[in-house]
Amino acid sequence: MILTLRYPDAKNVVFFCSLDGFRPMVTKKVSNSWEAEVPAGEIFRYFYRVDDSPFVPDCPMKEKDDFGFENCIYDPHL
Repeated sequence: MILTLRYPDAKNVVFFCSLDGFRPMVTKKVSNSWEAEVPAGEIFRYFYRVDDSPFVPDCPMKEKDDFGFENCIYDPHL
């Protein structure tokens, strides 16, 4: 599955996901968006780092993390 973040002014976007222990994943810039590829069919939490600042996009479900920030929750069953 490919997640797309529309952030045309960003110079650098890194994706973090619970499926791999929140290891930084390099994203690919495609036109005015940034893409990250993750396995389909699993529930996971995620956020981005945009130009060295944490960023959580609009998403239907969010939760607070242990550091006082939020993560998006992706659930393929919803």
